[in-house]
This record gives sequence, structure tokens and C-alpha cells, in this order.
Amino acid sequence: MDNKQDYVDLGFAKLDVLRMQRIQQEEVIFGAGKTKEQILAITEAILSRQDSVLITKISKNKAIYLQDKLSLLQFDESANIAWCATKKKREKKGTLAVITAGTSDIPIAREAIITAQYFGIEVKEYLDVGVASLARVASILPELTKVQTLIVVAGMEGTLPVLLGSLVSQPIIAVPTSVGYGTARKGEVALHTALNACVPGITVVNIDNGFGAAMAALRIHNHNSSLYN
Repeated sequence: MDNKQDYVDLGFAKLDVLRMQRIQQEEVIFGAGKTKEQILAITEAILSRQDSVLITKISKNKAIYLQDKLSLLQFDESANIAWCATKKKREKKGTLAVITAGTSDIPIAREAIITAQYFGIEVKEYLDVGVASLARVASILPELTKVQTLIVVAGMEGTLPVLLGSLVSQPIIAVPTSVGYGTARKGEVALHTALNACVPGITVVNIDNGFGAAMAALRIHNHNSSLYN
């Protein structure tokens, strides 16, 4: 599709203005690798067409620069994510559990949490419940039956998504993180664990991709909403 009505050409970026119509997901800005001036220009172009915008993988310095220009911009430093939105409520799109194996996985989980909440999904958080203590996993199982989808964030050996996949029936989205010592290979071991899980049906996103996990959940929730409406 190469039609100028389908995008806005800023010279250094082309904004996909019909994405929401096609897949029910608005365009999100990836902040890494872009200058603060480029991010500002893209943000302003998006806000000229809608009342909200989400920016992922953005540094603190770039976020501070944007906050000086955009009074409504909020920034979560732990997740390196920023967003600008009015108080207009989005249509509720179900309930999601975001679960971390360890405290060190929380920054990636926060990216997933904020993204999901931005798009109207209610999020329940269960932090530091990894397999090093199975009692912690067992303690949250009754609560997990009350949500529609699970995002499970785990570094080190990355077994928590596989364990939960054997215990609950909901869709599970595994997020391997780069947390771990040398042989963890910056998340590759956790990624391979999830990809090679003997429990069938687990969805796996890339290392440290909390945003991608939330967007996978959004597709599930959007589809479920269309089935029942």
C-alpha cells in the first residue's frame, strides 16, 4: 500500500494514519535511535490527529525535553516509557495479569503494564513470584483464574511462563528478560526456554519486549470483544 492518503510524510518519518482502522491499534513511537527533536515532531503530528500518544524505549533526557514542550506528557523512568493522554476514558477491554519472576524483571513488566493500561486493559500485578519458591506461585493461582490473559516476565532460566502454562488455561504471553548472570546470555537462555516449552500454546515475544507482549494481549482482547458484542 503506497498511497499518500494512508500516511503523513514528515521527511524523516511517515506516520501510518490508518492503522487504527486496519488493526484497531494506533501507531506508537519507538523512542530509541531517534533524536529528541524527531520524537517531538512525530508526537505533535500524532496529537494533531488524536488526543493521545505512547512513546516506548525513551531515555530520561529525551522525556524531560518533551515534557518542557508538552504539558500533559507523563514519564515512567523505570520502564523508559512516556505517554500523553486526556482524561477521556477508553472502552474497557478486559482484565490482564502481569506476573514477574523476580524484582529485577519489574522494569520490563512496567512497560507491559503501562502499555496495556493505556489501551484500556485493566491490569493486575503479581511481582516476584518466581519458581525459586513454588509457594509464591501457588499463592497467586486462585487470583489468576479471574483474568482473561497472562503476561509472564522472567529472566535467568525463564521457567515461570512454562510452569504457569501447565497450571492455568488462559492465553500466556512470555516475555524473556536480559536479567541474569553470564551464561544467561542477556536473555537468550530465557528466550530459548520459552520457545522450547513442552507446554503447548505459549506465545513468546522478544527479549525485554514488554510493549510487544501488551500489544499481543490487546489483539486477543480486541478479538474477544468483537466476538461478544
